[in-house]
Amino acid sequence: MSPFRSILVPLDGSPLAERALPLATRIASRSGARLELATVRAPVHALALATDVPVEAAPPAGLAGEDASYLEKCAAEVERTAGVAATTVMLDGPVPEALSARVKEAGVDLVVMSTHGRNAFSRLWLGSVADALLRTLEAPMLLVRPHPGARAGSHPFGRILLALDGSATAAEAIEPALALGTHATEFVCCRIVEPPLGIASLPYPVAVELETASELERQAADYLDGVVAGLRARGMHARFVVEVAPGAAMGLLQAAEREQVDLIALATRGLRGFERFLLGSVADKVVRGAEQPVLVVPPAREG
Repeated sequence: MSPFRSILVPLDGSPLAERALPLATRIASRSGARLELATVRAPVHALALATDVPVEAAPPAGLAGEDASYLEKCAAEVERTAGVAATTVMLDGPVPEALSARVKEAGVDLVVMSTHGRNAFSRLWLGSVADALLRTLEAPMLLVRPHPGARAGSHPFGRILLALDGSATAAEAIEPALALGTHATEFVCCRIVEPPLGIASLPYPVAVELETASELERQAADYLDGVVAGLRARGMHARFVVEVAPGAAMGLLQAAEREQVDLIALATRGLRGFERFLLGSVADKVVRGAEQPVLVVPPAREG
């Protein structure tokens, strides 16, 4: 397993955004990765579009200095509490584009961030930004959902749910997920089987009974059995579950809850060159609905 070498944590000055710091710090500490904290001074016109709150025509005087001081304070706290050195960077421009450019420039191979946050100047961007980055970023993203009752995530992760659909693209989530685990981590390989419409319309107990014996489930089990065998051959603890559900996102969330996993890992799928849609919007729905952190892995670039 190759550890991550460079981790970027976007911050916007809010406590919610900072919820990503402990998890990113623990990963960096274990892997020896370089940790970088970043904030973006977005153009005012972008802020006006992102919020319903009126904003000033220009950022307040001294805002750049405040941003730098804030980042340095966060970096000092990380080093004080975890012994992990962190660098800082301030970026300018539209937030998704600025972060994407930094990822390429600095060779970042993991972005850890909360999915939303707001600071004192109403610069709300860690929700819409996560959505944009999910569709454009070339590095894996580990997203923490800081809502009431959410699990902030422990590391090393004791149990990781791997979402697989039989495709090579979905399987690209395996290696990054392994890099976040240890030899003590249990990997639960999960494939969702959606009942055919005719069966789904039957009474629930009958539908489940029929679907349990379906060819779709047998094929899913055969595929997952092969994946598990490969992981076990590498010394990993692994098993599989086939989840019957009317939708992939619902099935993954159900399986994650039942299996009490610490992390959900899944991939996105390529479409029309550089554009991407999420596996039937599965990743988007899982990120919004999961209590656990979610690792979202983009497809490898061709060439």
